[in-house]
Amino acid sequence: MHRWMPEEADPFGEGEARAFIEEAASHLAAGTSVALAIADESTDVAVGSTTFHVWGSRHWNVGYWVAQGQRRRGLATEAVTRLSRWAFSDYPRLARLSLYTLPGNEPSQAVALRAGFRQEGLLRRWGEANGEQVDWVMFSLIREDLAAEGSRDA
Repeated sequence: MHRWMPEEADPFGEGEARAFIEEAASHLAAGTSVALAIADESTDVAVGSTTFHVWGSRHWNVGYWVAQGQRRRGLATEAVTRLSRWAFSDYPRLARLSLYTLPGNEPSQAVALRAGFRQEGLLRRWGEANGEQVDWVMFSLIREDLAAEGSRDA
């Protein structure tokens, strides 16, 4: 995870986890983001997280991670898919969900695509990592994408 999220502590210990939870609670109270645990259904143990960062009522950003050893089980895809459907269902003004990955982060990009997001393009020098400007790959999901997905499933 540190390879793709270099701003996160490595190792991510109990202190960092507590700070993450406190920050998530603060953002939830302020209405600026919603962070939820991804739990293993059989053990109810948290193995990751998914977050919606709120940019007003119409545009949200989606983030997620899954702990090493718990990946490749579809947990992130299921969490992002379920929460995306919830967001569009419960927030009628929501127009779009955006999702960003670093180039080369193919597992995360695969999650986005499996969850119904569409790749829009490369945002050159969009972010920063380790003090350097880096490119990001942008994905989006709009309400109509879910409607089209539903018609294919029928």
